[in-house]
Amino acid sequence: MICKGKWKLIYYIGAPTQLFDLENDPNELKNLIHEQPAVVAELEKDLRRICSPERENERTEKFIQAQLKAIREMEAIPESMMEKATA
Repeated sequence: MICKGKWKLIYYIGAPTQLFDLENDPNELKNLIHEQPAVVAELEKDLRRICSPERENERTEKFIQAQLKAIREMEAIPESMMEKATA
């Protein structure tokens, strides 16, 4: 996601890209993605100067998978051992 002036671009891997005019649509109800292709291109270019959405998505997925693995491992610990660990 990136904001510039009155514009807000929401760009996430695997989700539709959205563009909002925050000045005229502060509740973000009308997606202007097709009406403002030049603005979309400029904001996406600015976003990519800051970060790589693909790389950030990959990094986030790895973090989520590690967290899920840790939860599964904790669930495999018998309740009696958990009580001893917190006592």
